[in-house]
Order: sequence, then structure tokens, then C-alpha cells
Amino acid sequence: MELQISQRDTDILLKQKNVLETSVIDKYRLAGQVTQTCLSYLISLINDSYHLGEHAPYSAAELCLLGDSYIKSALSTAYKNNVREKGIAQPVTIDVNDVVVGYSPEIDEEVNIYFKPGDIVTINVGSHVDGYTANGSHTIVIYPPGVPSDNGSKKPTGPLLGASADAVCAAHIASETVVALLAGTLTPEKLPQSLTGANKVVNGSLIRSIVDSIAESFHCVVVPTSKVRRIRRFLAGQSEGVVAERDFKGVVWSEADQELHLLQKSSKFAEQGTQLVAFDKSKNAAVNNSSAIPTDDFVVSPGEVYSVDIKMAALQGNEGPGLVSLQTVDNITGKDHSNDAFSPRPSIYVRDVTVSHQLKLKSSRKLLNTIDKSLSVYPFKLSHVSDSFPIDLSKEIKEQLKNIQSDMNDFKCKHFHWY
Repeated sequence: MELQISQRDTDILLKQKNVLETSVIDKYRLAGQVTQTCLSYLISLINDSYHLGEHAPYSAAELCLLGDSYIKSALSTAYKNNVREKGIAQPVTIDVNDVVVGYSPEIDEEVNIYFKPGDIVTINVGSHVDGYTANGSHTIVIYPPGVPSDNGSKKPTGPLLGASADAVCAAHIASETVVALLAGTLTPEKLPQSLTGANKVVNGSLIRSIVDSIAESFHCVVVPTSKVRRIRRFLAGQSEGVVAERDFKGVVWSEADQELHLLQKSSKFAEQGTQLVAFDKSKNAAVNNSSAIPTDDFVVSPGEVYSVDIKMAALQGNEGPGLVSLQTVDNITGKDHSNDAFSPRPSIYVRDVTVSHQLKLKSSRKLLNTIDKSLSVYPFKLSHVSDSFPIDLSKEIKEQLKNIQSDMNDFKCKHFHWY
């Protein structure tokens, strides 16, 4: 569905509002500082409870709610009279081991996950100021309590090794490389010609080839849904699957990319001397520069803001060629996960403002009205609508968690797309 909007308004929203002037940079900087500080706060909670034993272990649901409360509270006094919208751009998600893309349990989840030694935990969090978004993530390893060090603190028994370590290192190096490459667009003359060619430009094909080569050197593969994409004011990928974003610029990895790579390496095709030609979406008559269909045929321009979200999976131990694919795991889609302890409910929602709802239940109408008034176009959780949210981190949190859980019993409503 496309919204009818005048060309003048389009220029204001997508061009004038995205010029990196001082005021805009300050908003990006503040959102980034809050995001990074929230990550540090959550890491300290995990260290205190799982590694140092100074607190009972926090569940994933508690960590998510505490992180969301931190962001909400940190931005409550910023730009108080000058900005209408600010707050959570992405609710805190906790990805454990093979879980990716958006696990953020509510406090009333039947099975709350607690971490075990050896778990690889990725924390994702995002905040925004006036629609200028800063998302961040950090990966840590839950290690056994270990042995006391000379200063009395405990330290891990050893570093993470093996295939999991390869995947973590590959993702980190690929992300840092892409960030450096994007920064190079400000001084293209300093970019090596062997990398960019005579044109001295950074494009989508270059980003993909570099990330894929780093993955291959660590015997890993880029996990589908990984992306390096341009973000703009209020456009940071939060509504993918609901509203198509025009003028999309970004590299998106999918299973089809893995299939093409396997075919190109196939000995059968090599012996026959057959060359496979990838389908070029940019040459399709239905695709133009304003298309919402991802294609590598774009050039990074100075002054653009990009989000780098790269995930890796190790191939070590897998016999023969294969694909790394993702599967939806929840108790809504009807998939049989009865043998797994992990069967979460969808908990992150996004409001499709192009759709009107005629709801019969009074509680449903009240909830929808509250969401329309108090929340933005960014994803949200039902706990964010509670009168007890955000949690006051300076006070005892157990009673506040009970109040939020009680409020959520009145919010059980399924009139929204889940994210």
C-alpha cells in the first residue's frame, strides 16, 4: 500500500529532514550515546548476576524490560520542549545461540530463558531522538564462574574457542570493515584503487564481496536477514513487511545468495565451462531508482547514514555443502516445537497507520487509542503501554514487575502485525 503524498512533502520528509546539519548530528549522537550506555548497563547486569554472583540471575524477559526502561528514562528529559517524539526505536532483544531476529519475551512469558555457561548472547537495542535512529548490538559469552584472580574478582577459565569463536570474530571484523569502508566515502581519494577501481566509489557490490570474502576466510556464511542499509528519519527498517520503503538503498543477504555461491563453486559447472549469471534486478523494466526492491546496484554518497547488521554462522562440523536458513519458532504459526523448551509468543508489534480498525471490545479500543496517542511508528511491546512503565531503576523492581504483569492481563489483544 502506498500513501498519497505531495512531491513537496516528500522532498521535505526524505531530503530536507535528512541533511546532516549540526542539529541532526547532535540528535544522532545523543541517540547513539543512550544506546551504547544501555548496552553497557545490560552487560553489567549479566556480569553481576551470572559471572560475579552478586545478584540472582536475571531472565531474558527481565533484562529486556530493564533495558527498555533505561532508554525511556534516559531520554525523558532530553529535548523536552523541542522534540515531540523520542524513545525506544527497537525494544531490547536477547538472541541466544542459534536464535536471531527479535526474541524479546514479555514478563508473563510461560517459559523465561535463563542463560547457561557457554551460551553466546547477543543484545540488540535501539533509541531515537526526533526520528533519528541509533541501533546497536553487543555479543558476550556466558562463562563458568571461573577461579578468583589476585584482586579477588572472578575471571573466566579460558577464551571461547572453535566454530563459535570463528563466527563471532568474522561478524566483528566484517562489521568494522564495512564501517571503515562507508567512512571512506568522505575521502574517496584515499581509498585504494585495487579495491574500488578507477571510479573510487563504494557501492553495494563491493560491500557484499568484502563481507562474503571475510566470511569465507573464517569458514562461515552470512546469515540471512543480515543487511547493510541506509537509514533516514523515521526510516530505519522497523516496518519491513508492513510498508514498503521507497528509494531503498542497501545490501541484503538471503538464502538465494548462498545458492548462487554454491552453484558457482560446483565442480559440475566448472567442468562444463558453464558460467552462471546472476539475475540483475536493476535491469528489470519494473525496477528503477525509486524501487523498494533491494539491489546491489547503488552507490554510497557522503552524508548518508547506514546501519550495519551482519550475523555469521560457522560451517565447521557440517558435512558437505548446504544452506544456512532461518525458521520461525513460535506457538502461533502452528509449527511443531513440542520437543523444544523454546516456544515463544510474538511480543514485538508495529502499528500499520494505513489501516483503520473497528474494534468491538472496549478494552481493545482503549488499548488502540493509547497506542495511537503515546507510541510512534517504531516497534513496541504491550508492557510499554503499562502505567508502571518505565520501571524506576532506583527502587525495588519486583513490585513494579508485578504491576506490569497485572496490567498486561488487560492488554491481551491480537489486532496488530507482529514483528
